[in-house]
Amino acid sequence: DFTQPAGLLTKVARTFVSRCLVGDNGITYKYLGLRMFAYPWNATDDSTENEVDSVFKEIGELNQQLIAHTEKLLHSELPTPPPGVSHGSCRFNLTLINRCFPPSALALKEEPMFGTDQCTVSWHADSSLEHYSSIAVYHCTKPAGFPLEADNDFTEEATTDLKKKKRKRSEETDQHNGQQWRVALRVAPDSEGPASQKAAASRHSSSADLPPPVAVSLPNEWSYFLLDEFNHHHQHSVLAGDSDRYASTHRVSRSEGHTFHYIHKRCCNTLQQKLNVSGKGIRSEQLVLMELEFEWIRQFFVQGRKHYVLHKWWHQPMKELMSCWVKLENRTGIALQALCDAGNGDLSSSSSSTSSSISISCGLNSKSMKKRKANAAAVDDKAYDEMIAALEERVVKREGWLARYVDPLLLKQKEEIQPLDIPTKEHFQPPLLTIQPFLKEILNNGDGNEENNALCEQVLQVTTLKATIERVKRWKNSFTARK
Repeated sequence: DFTQPAGLLTKVARTFVSRCLVGDNGITYKYLGLRMFAYPWNATDDSTENEVDSVFKEIGELNQQLIAHTEKLLHSELPTPPPGVSHGSCRFNLTLINRCFPPSALALKEEPMFGTDQCTVSWHADSSLEHYSSIAVYHCTKPAGFPLEADNDFTEEATTDLKKKKRKRSEETDQHNGQQWRVALRVAPDSEGPASQKAAASRHSSSADLPPPVAVSLPNEWSYFLLDEFNHHHQHSVLAGDSDRYASTHRVSRSEGHTFHYIHKRCCNTLQQKLNVSGKGIRSEQLVLMELEFEWIRQFFVQGRKHYVLHKWWHQPMKELMSCWVKLENRTGIALQALCDAGNGDLSSSSSSTSSSISISCGLNSKSMKKRKANAAAVDDKAYDEMIAALEERVVKREGWLARYVDPLLLKQKEEIQPLDIPTKEHFQPPLLTIQPFLKEILNNGDGNEENNALCEQVLQVTTLKATIERVKRWKNSFTARK
């Protein structure tokens, strides 16, 4: 994965681990500045199911078995919670499958807490999860020439002979491997959870009073569980063994902010509401628009052509989100026209000079002067400040994404994983690859409005945004002087 741990306008970093996300339809998982889009494990169209889909379904079945086993552990291994309190959830809605490589395949960094041991995953607590939720990890290794087999140790029907056979094969595999993979654990109070931000400042100063870290060997085809609040108060890292390692890490991810249903509903709710050009209304709508662009659309296309081709389930959802984006940008144009009209004061004269005073096509209904006057009348003092702040934030973020697209590390990679252009008629970033034409139909034919197309093309331009900010500032001065 190519991540930006320190955020936009910083260097892109390549992880030592290859990852794949599988989970509920439309779910995502964000880490180190990268949003991963899940392959669905519960696809419903059996008529088109292929071999890959059946594998994802098997992973979904494994997930159900891990849920059942985790529930048993929560009741058998943890104290009974007080009345009215329950253990955290273990209804895992996704798994992040990690493929780790041995030191012979990659130049890994040493973990100083364990001498010369090398790690593939540095110290961390898993993030973006429901508070107090458990984590289950199924781990297997694959040395060269030693095929993996699947067993099921979580059902009641698993026999003693089967367990012995599995344990014997696991021991043989580990002997073949040489150095076993290990998970390292250390106490780190409030690394995640409700109090994590408050504890961050004092964590370093109190680390000397904490017990030393430990490292636990991971035999082949075993599982381990981080129950309830364990992830909140501990960090873990993975120390490399002599083989390839696959780890399916099952989690309860937060739904708010991380599912297609969430962002699509948020966009639709905004589009169904009457445009509000007060300061509060402008800020609310611009927040939705920026979340859609920077947390979803750009996150999807930045991962390249191979990612796009493989994630077929996401084609239609992304098409719907692109359509919402065009419509929200169109509403931004209407809001800008209202700010212009209110600043100029004379709507009848400003209507004839709109094209010279605003460089963004607003997609207005020119026959409805009454509606336009109502919008101008609803503008308040804070509307200009909120629009300026929103546009300035967009400029910073778009410049950050531009820099990400041409990061030297990304440009060295194969063409299939270099960032894709956002599907507009004219690209504002250096052309790297062109997206498949079906998404362009949103702009050409999506709602039959050519003004929307022109707006989407122009509003993407960073230079256009900067010029628009200066115009809004002038309109604000005129509005204030008239009052």
